[in-house]
Amino acid sequence: MTCPGLPALVIFPHRTREDSRSRNVPGTELAMDLITMIGNTGTCLDSPVHRYPQGGDLAGLSLDPLVDQPARVFHLTDAFSRGIAADAFDRRGSDLVGTAVLLHTGWDARSSTPEYAVGAPYLTEEAARRLVEAGVSLVGFDSLNIDDTESGGERPARSRLLAAASTWWST
Repeated sequence: MTCPGLPALVIFPHRTREDSRSRNVPGTELAMDLITMIGNTGTCLDSPVHRYPQGGDLAGLSLDPLVDQPARVFHLTDAFSRGIAADAFDRRGSDLVGTAVLLHTGWDARSSTPEYAVGAPYLTEEAARRLVEAGVSLVGFDSLNIDDTESGGERPARSRLLAAASTWWST
């Protein structure tokens, strides 16, 4: 279980090594598993279509905006509130054009535990706006969700970031 409330990853045998022996030459055997999972299992790359029906999807993604980019890691383990505010980026430098911004909160240490779902850090709408205005190419986050999952379903950070990604995402 990676996200509370979403289905857990399920892996089960499609063809076992024993089954494959009758289909292959002697001494050749293999196993094939069937994997059923929700698209938000583990590490994921959101595409604009996740939020916007007409947005680009992963099949139409050019890797150019995602590779060979400089990265800036923001260590935010000392944050005093759950919501990461825009000023977190002011204190640590402002030249973020074309960079992958990686937010390290330490929350990943709770992954696969009940504590992962409660009180998780998130990116405020103002912080997402600041990152978009700064021209970042990617935002990575080690928390349950980039938005506050305890706020009643609003997704302002994701909405703002994916709307900005739509401008360079090939469809």
